[in-house]
Amino acid sequence: MLNYLFLILNLIICLKYIYKKDYAILAYIILYQEIHLIPFNNLGYQSIGYVYYIFIAVLFLLSATSLEISKKRIRYLLSNNIIRAIILITTLLLIHTFGIGLYSKNAEIFVFRYFVQMLPVFIYLILVLEGAKNEKFINQFIKGILLYGFLLALILLATTDAINIASYKRGDIRQVLGISPIAITIIGGDLFITSFLLFLDSKYKKYINILYIFMFISVALIIAGTSRGPLLSLLATLSFYIIFRRKTNLFHIFSKNSVKIVITIFIIIIFLSMYNIGSLEIVEVYLKRINKLDNYENMWRYKRYILAYNFFNNNVSVFSRIFFIGTGPAGFDLKLGYQYAHNFILEIVFEYGFAGVIFLFLFIPTIFKYSYRFLKENIPEKFLIVPLLVIYRFGTTMFSGDLIAWRNLFFYSIILVHIYMLGKRKKII
Repeated sequence: MLNYLFLILNLIICLKYIYKKDYAILAYIILYQEIHLIPFNNLGYQSIGYVYYIFIAVLFLLSATSLEISKKRIRYLLSNNIIRAIILITTLLLIHTFGIGLYSKNAEIFVFRYFVQMLPVFIYLILVLEGAKNEKFINQFIKGILLYGFLLALILLATTDAINIASYKRGDIRQVLGISPIAITIIGGDLFITSFLLFLDSKYKKYINILYIFMFISVALIIAGTSRGPLLSLLATLSFYIIFRRKTNLFHIFSKNSVKIVITIFIIIIFLSMYNIGSLEIVEVYLKRINKLDNYENMWRYKRYILAYNFFNNNVSVFSRIFFIGTGPAGFDLKLGYQYAHNFILEIVFEYGFAGVIFLFLFIPTIFKYSYRFLKENIPEKFLIVPLLVIYRFGTTMFSGDLIAWRNLFFYSIILVHIYMLGKRKKII
């Protein structure tokens, strides 16, 4: 019953935003597709879920933009290093697929997923952003991140067995919940960053009690996922914010709200103690996983780094094909026997060679440059949500996933540059 209710609720919200041409819906279409995938999967109608998603996405595209792209707009898009990086990686995949050939079934599956699931969303995002030419876009998109992130959190807690996650082996969580434990923690981090920055924004004082609820749910998801990488990335992101954002007096803000904060923490502890999510079992699991970082040389992720280094050192010469364009998609699996590298930089360099290094030089400096510029501007905290989510998502790629699993990092990054340029033109940043 709850699955149907969430689907109906999501449909009502989406149709409302489509009618109003509200870019809040973009957060659902681009970032939080699990909102419909999980309920449809629970009901046994996964294929209908994809049709539902495409229907919503196309309807909003037709309502929000004229689809007319001028030469000036094309030049503007190509000046974006994020888009240049995406064009480069797409070109490399085409070269490996049609020029060199794919050497494994996993490579064929990866290329299929990229061109069917990922590239169309890139194109869709670029087309939709063509119509996002006013400052309302920024407020609407931030609203969407919070609303749809909260809705996805509710779906996870209400329609799956996420609350009893401690009773499952880590390897079984994806099958039980329909979503990986890492993704659960990452979503919790997204929601925490968004609600935390709005909490610090003086314009959102009247919503402060609601923001406490959001932070409460985000903490529950972070604990439920028991994933170390996203937690470390979240702490690093918050540190990045504190170090470079000196215009915000955090001590003053927290001291004013100290009583509410203490009460909220107390409620969280009481709530968690009522369920397995807060049992000693899951706390012990999380602490053991964190303590393993002390012996990182025994971790299988570290061993992958050593194997990759030895492969390049023993098998790759400066003038070889692998040096210039890498081992190709799923090359990590083909050459080393591991499905993927679980590290953004390592996978790009290993599978795309020197061309992958160019990709990294286009991508990484760009996201940090624009994020840093946002932090140094005298602007409300809500405008820092996308920059910090980009930093956070980049941090998570250092510990898990593959190129397609990191798609939200690319989507956030495109929007980051667009928001900055839009803000400069409208003089709101």
